[in-house]
Amino acid sequence: MCIRDRHLAPPGPEEDRLIEIGRHWIRKGHKVTVILPADGMNLNLKGKNIGLTEKECLVLVALNAPGMSQDNQRERIKGNRKFARLLNSQGKMLPEPGLVLAVAPPLSTALAAEELSRSLKVPLVLEMRAGVDEEEAERGFIAGLFARSRLKKEENLLASVLAVVADGKAAAAKVSGLLPEEAKNKVNVIAGQESGEELKALYDCLLPVEEINKEKM
Repeated sequence: MCIRDRHLAPPGPEEDRLIEIGRHWIRKGHKVTVILPADGMNLNLKGKNIGLTEKECLVLVALNAPGMSQDNQRERIKGNRKFARLLNSQGKMLPEPGLVLAVAPPLSTALAAEELSRSLKVPLVLEMRAGVDEEEAERGFIAGLFARSRLKKEENLLASVLAVVADGKAAAAKVSGLLPEEAKNKVNVIAGQESGEELKALYDCLLPVEEINKEKM
């Protein structure tokens, strides 16, 4: 299960790297479900909270959380919170995954993904993307890491994850600074120069043993 925030393009010419990773895992015998906002997906949900479609072997679950792509900060925060609420309520009704991979910021998505992974009793991998949204970052997720009012939540979040994928060395350094010495090996860095095959190898290493064993069956 891959949970993506509003910043990441769905399958297509400008798709995010995690879409190709999802297809790669499908080719290896895994089932991949992508949860993302309905904005920009050309789905007429007619007031429904959730929509389901499939594209290039990927199951896409669209949550109706309008406003996540708005420039207006207030509307964006409302959209983020609704996405987090729907993620918790609707995510538990989907087929149980072997792994939850969530992208942040925003923090609300990461915390909802952590709660979902805990409820389903499956590991969580958190991908931290730096410089995606400077306004949000300044409020406390990456660049302003971490405002005192959020510090405990964020420390608990990082302590609970199986691994962290940090987009850039700066983000990796800030995340590592919040982890005890024995947990710093959780952090994996994407520098930006990796080839497609190198990225696939990195993500393959993050799969739980139970999922890797499925490839051999």
